Amino acid sequence: DITAVIVDSDYKAVQVLSVLKNMGKRVPEDVSLTCLSGSYLTDIPTPRIYSMKPDNSQIGEMAANRLIDIIEGRTENAQQNVYADYVIEEGDSFRRLTEESYG
Repeated sequence: DITAVIVDSDYKAVQVLSVLKNMGKRVPEDVSLTCLSGSYLTDIPTPRIYSMKPDNSQIGEMAANRLIDIIEGRTENAQQNVYADYVIEEGDSFRRLTEESYG
């Protein structure tokens, strides 16, 4: 049996939660669910989906600074990758394993 599902987007997480419920699986009792790219969508369903949420204000600031650099002719860093911080939003869809879980 599957004991955990990890998805890459908030939309997929909500879909998987619905599919699991339709299969008669309880989240997190039977299957843990987590999402690598959460948003407000992961806060809506019950249980709330455990997720990693990007720091949107930091992303906006980096994008604005990049745009200003391009507008002002500073294009040397225009193709450089940048990375934003993220926050782990602890929802209710994830069951932590204990030694008893390995039974």
